[in-house]
Amino acid sequence: MSRTDHGWQHFLGHSVVRSRADWPVAAEVLVPLVGPAGGSVLRVLATPDIPGLHPAHLDPRISDLLELGLYGAGQQAIAALRLCRQRRGGILSAPTLAVSVANPGDAAGLSPKNASSAELGLLLALAIGRSSATQRDVVATGRILMADGGSEPQVGAVHGLHEKFLSLLKLAQEPGAAALPKIMFCPLVDPDGTPVATRYGSEIDALSAVGASVFPVATVRAALDSLGAETLVRHRSESRLRVLAVTVGGLVAICAAVTTLVLSPVPIRFLPVASDEGLVHMSPVRVLASAVNAHRHAIGEPCQIDLQPAYLIGDGIGIRFASQTPDRITELTGLHAAILIVGAQSGVKALPLPLVAKESLLHDASGKFLANVVTPVEDNLLVILVRRIRPFDLDDLQREVSTRIAPLDPSVRLRAAANMFAHDGMGALQYRFRSTDDFKKC
Repeated sequence: MSRTDHGWQHFLGHSVVRSRADWPVAAEVLVPLVGPAGGSVLRVLATPDIPGLHPAHLDPRISDLLELGLYGAGQQAIAALRLCRQRRGGILSAPTLAVSVANPGDAAGLSPKNASSAELGLLLALAIGRSSATQRDVVATGRILMADGGSEPQVGAVHGLHEKFLSLLKLAQEPGAAALPKIMFCPLVDPDGTPVATRYGSEIDALSAVGASVFPVATVRAALDSLGAETLVRHRSESRLRVLAVTVGGLVAICAAVTTLVLSPVPIRFLPVASDEGLVHMSPVRVLASAVNAHRHAIGEPCQIDLQPAYLIGDGIGIRFASQTPDRITELTGLHAAILIVGAQSGVKALPLPLVAKESLLHDASGKFLANVVTPVEDNLLVILVRRIRPFDLDDLQREVSTRIAPLDPSVRLRAAANMFAHDGMGALQYRFRSTDDFKKC
């Protein structure tokens, strides 16, 4: 069947229609299914290889799924993806993709109930393929549930998870088989309401041993955010538009350059801290609880638990930081900073910081602060945010981050928060640590 361009060829710099084998794969999702012949794993590909007009006028993005009994699952995936509202990566529209199955023989005899568990995988193939996410391959199983009123699509329970986990393990252990993708998404609970992480702990551990981490999720948004797939990929043609805009007029170019500099991320770095004994430690450093209460500065290196920096609850985390590349705009405006501590269980806490004056980040008198560890025993992400011109609204900042990560399983909240700040366009330092009450280890 002949293939047409549908916009992606120009995006990739191609100008002719090519054979199916030559098309680039934008995303690949492994979808474990349980059919009449037992468990199997489908390779779902998202490519710009759009089929021509179907005799039954089917949606060309999913028409290849009709003979496999997956067309209805594809329709549900497309409808749910529309509700997810991925952010534009630029001015031009993102390219159109189609999904197909690389091993269609493994999908023979699927019932509608079995086929519905492929809905999450089909959606993620399209979403990842159109996004700027760096992780281009995942494993996924789950139904998609959509309520009236356009609310966020939910990930519904599916049957046969035990057989699906075993199919993936079997695939990973085949001689010469490629490694499984690093991430697998599945529903939070089984059809009877039992948490997946509880019922299938041994299978999840076995998959983790072969390099695939299983993340139960309640919503489609949770999966997209943890992959960093919430933003659509930028169209290549926009580079030509930006060059053209720069040449239109000198005044416009100068104004654009100044605006870009003012709004551009401020690169910052951690600096060393000297203790009262004259020892130098690279921050963040541990400020002992006794010193925090006495307003002294007894500092040292944090302890290590499972190869991760750890602090006793009540300790302080001492930070010293500075701008890496001072510029004239920074000298004139100074910088505003804020600190967030994201706890895997306890959520988001935004802590105020004063205006960091120009002397502070441009000379030896760097920005400093002390954050008390008051979270429960859990893994945490400390984030320092710095920008020019405008101070942070801490309430809005805390609310925005909380809204994004609250629906997620606690095991992926820190990764989702890290991805969020990595793409937010402001200066950011991130530091993972564990809060503990184990006095023997700390």
